[in-house]
Amino acid sequence: MGADDGIGGAARLRGPRGLAVGPGGEIYVADSGNHTIRKITAAGVVTTLAGLAGTAGYADGLGTAARFNAPADVVVDASGNVYVADYNNSVVRKITATGLVSTYAGQPGQAGFIDGPSGTAKLDHPASIAIDASGSLYVNSTSDQLSQYQYLRKISPAGQITTPINDVFASSHNLSGIAVDSAGNVITGQVGLSELLKFSSTGTLLSHTSWYGEPPRRVAVDRAGNVFVVDGSFGSIHILSSTGVRSDIGGAFYIWGHVDGLGADARFNSLQGVTTDTAGNVYVSDGDTIRKGVIAGPPVIAAQPFSQTVAPGSSVQFSVTASALPAPTYQWFFNGSAFNGATTATLSFTSVRSTDAGDYTVVVTNALGAVTSAKATLTVSAAPVNPPAPTPASSGGGGAINEWFILGLIILASIKGVVSRRVLP
Repeated sequence: MGADDGIGGAARLRGPRGLAVGPGGEIYVADSGNHTIRKITAAGVVTTLAGLAGTAGYADGLGTAARFNAPADVVVDASGNVYVADYNNSVVRKITATGLVSTYAGQPGQAGFIDGPSGTAKLDHPASIAIDASGSLYVNSTSDQLSQYQYLRKISPAGQITTPINDVFASSHNLSGIAVDSAGNVITGQVGLSELLKFSSTGTLLSHTSWYGEPPRRVAVDRAGNVFVVDGSFGSIHILSSTGVRSDIGGAFYIWGHVDGLGADARFNSLQGVTTDTAGNVYVSDGDTIRKGVIAGPPVIAAQPFSQTVAPGSSVQFSVTASALPAPTYQWFFNGSAFNGATTATLSFTSVRSTDAGDYTVVVTNALGAVTSAKATLTVSAAPVNPPAPTPASSGGGGAINEWFILGLIILASIKGVVSRRVLP
């Protein structure tokens, strides 16, 4: 806990909640406990974009002159402007790339349920926020008059607030996170009934998916239409694929901690936010840290070893280029039998003999699968006298990935995992 800016482990957060990825790949964080909005670069450098750490309040202004009160969520538009669900102030704020904060919608400190232009409309403790391709914002808001209900509100680019989604599924129980897919459909979690709801932009209920008892707290959607869900109460991360298949991708029910690992071996303390970037990486706010998940899968060979013809005594090298997360291991085979000690991406001979002639393959393996290379044939033009046993000398290869956690994932038929790096300790 804390409020220090810095790089990686030198930085401190206090109860971060919503996350968003900017157009340059930077991550914006609603650092709720510090009443600030933080920015994290791809290199893990953390700075405070707006607000004063540890000071709650309401004030527009530049950088640390601005004040927030328990900001709950953030979203970024294509120009890099950040919009904040300023929970305890019952307003939506706008922050420019230079850190200038203004009030975008709602009346500060006046929680209510009134549609209309920005000067008169009211919101009630906005907890989640999302943006569509046109720049319209969606927030959830509880009505003062009907406090048992929650509705999704829409804010046009001109600041006009409407309530396009007012459905029995969306209003009868507490709503949670919001996301908008590439088609403009609105996806939200419903805590009371443990449902994942999908609406058209005009408010038509398109689907509701049971979430098997654990409430979906926050949601995010990637470019392919896969929906990522975190449930802070259960300590796990899930995905609903674009084809409607649900999978558990990280953590284990009711087992908490801060552990990197594959699928159910990973541990989380208090999941509060989730977002994705254009490359398909997944980011979560977990306790007082931000953690990163990277798409993982079985090995793929990009460059095959090739056949060669050499004279006796020549040097020769076979190589394979493969990519995989988790990092792969290698095993070379000679005429179908494992070649003892040949366990890296490159197999070299310094002085070829006739007994080295034959077929070579390599099997590339990680925790999610294995692939065998094409056969490469070594032809030796003449047999030497008294040939010694072949002596492999290897270079290259994989190696352990440090400081990573891996989330088992099924998104499509060919993708089977997520690897995650801790951005903050």
